[in-house]
Amino acid sequence: MGGNALKTCITRRYAAAEFTDLAALVLGALARDFPARRFALLPAYRRKPDFGDMDIVVETAPHSDLCEWAERTWSPAQISCNGGVISFECRQLQIDLISHAPENFETALAYYSWNDLGNFLGRIAHKMGVRYGHDGLSVVFRDGNYQFGERVVCKDTDRILDFLGYDATRWRAGFDTLEDIFAFAASSRFFNPAIFAYENRNHAARTRDRKRATYRAFLEWMETTPNLPAYPWPSTGELGGRRLDEDALARLFAAFPEFQSAYREVMTDFEIWRQAKQLFNGTIVSSLTGLTDRPLGHFMRHLKGQMGQERDFHRWLVQMGKGGVERWLMDEFSSWKTSDTPDIPRKGS
Repeated sequence: MGGNALKTCITRRYAAAEFTDLAALVLGALARDFPARRFALLPAYRRKPDFGDMDIVVETAPHSDLCEWAERTWSPAQISCNGGVISFECRQLQIDLISHAPENFETALAYYSWNDLGNFLGRIAHKMGVRYGHDGLSVVFRDGNYQFGERVVCKDTDRILDFLGYDATRWRAGFDTLEDIFAFAASSRFFNPAIFAYENRNHAARTRDRKRATYRAFLEWMETTPNLPAYPWPSTGELGGRRLDEDALARLFAAFPEFQSAYREVMTDFEIWRQAKQLFNGTIVSSLTGLTDRPLGHFMRHLKGQMGQERDFHRWLVQMGKGGVERWLMDEFSSWKTSDTPDIPRKGS
């Protein structure tokens, strides 16, 4: 995606009419050769004059299948594989086949549609304490920089758009111009121009978005468009990102009541994990055994090899309590030291 994956062959921009003709040929060939899979061309605004690449969402297929198909069908000058995207040259245009699991096909198509609109909506979601991406709307559970888990809230695009403050009917009608897309992105009452500024993005997002002409054009459009909504978020900076506070969580449950049980289940596991982390970590093991550096790492791997299912292990640690965990650690250390490591460096040795 983005038209820059192919570096060693000649590509060019396609006028809208010739792009439409080539898209019909490529989609027809995919439907003919992979009749059991779904394919969809990502829609762009209708008055887009030319195209630097062609993006097609593909229901999951092995890379080898698609690479072999592209080679056999189009004899491309270059093929590039990057994650779930296969890019190949076809009549001097870059074609991107973007693979997604069947359950994410519709949500991925919605997220990638209309240029950078999904990225813009994702910024609104981020300020709400949730994530919007190719797999729908989800909640990420974190402890500092550690991601404990993630649960999908909803894959229904209309319901997601409504939650983010947008008119799903207007979205489904599509957009004629880039300015129409920008105006839609700014139509939510939760919109605030500050959350899109480069200085309020993390380094990776800032680097990526600076390369995207549509994102740069959106920033310019906001600078010249008066009376845009400016929802008073507690923090506009990405690095001080918002979490699901009580008000945000209540709104999430009101919009998606079916998510409440999943959320509470994860939060229970999250709290057990936090307690377990206070009972079992490298610092505790080092202080009890005297191990440091590589020997400590070897012993930690030994201990983790005894865990079984991580969720059950965490519950077992909490049930054992501090004294029980320390006795277990020392019993394991004694047997490990005797059988595997006769000479173990200690602190200060």
